[in-house]
Amino acid sequence: MGERVTGAELARRAGLTPAAISTARRRGRITRGKDKKYDAESSLVRLDESRTREPGPGRGGKKAKEPSDTLTLTHWKTVETREMARKRKLERLEIQGALVRRSVVEQTWASEAALIRDQLMQIGSRLAGRLAAETDPRVCGRLVDEEVLTALRGLAGGG
Repeated sequence: MGERVTGAELARRAGLTPAAISTARRRGRITRGKDKKYDAESSLVRLDESRTREPGPGRGGKKAKEPSDTLTLTHWKTVETREMARKRKLERLEIQGALVRRSVVEQTWASEAALIRDQLMQIGSRLAGRLAAETDPRVCGRLVDEEVLTALRGLAGGG
């Protein structure tokens, strides 16, 4: 299932009025779900198909364009326009600093995780001598807590 849109949004994308969308729904040309929204792609295709039908009695008798040619051209122009708009929006958000590329986030987190691992793995060697000499479990716990807290503060301050 594709993107779900309201009747007003579907009308805007199809270049129709909301009333025309309601009429098309009542006539069974398009359907909406229980959420009262339409599947954007299939509804646009069905609307295009209904616009390119052969004229019936009282419609002037002019022959419509070949439905498959019109549908394909209209459909793919709409898809291309939507994709270009999405790409421009993503580029704009990245320039504004509101969007970060996934690869940059993954690389940053990988280096941060390595730094955290290294800091925490050093705790054992730093505490080994003091813990070996200590017999009180509460003091041992306090020493470990202090070392972990020191490591975390160092990470929060940038290393």
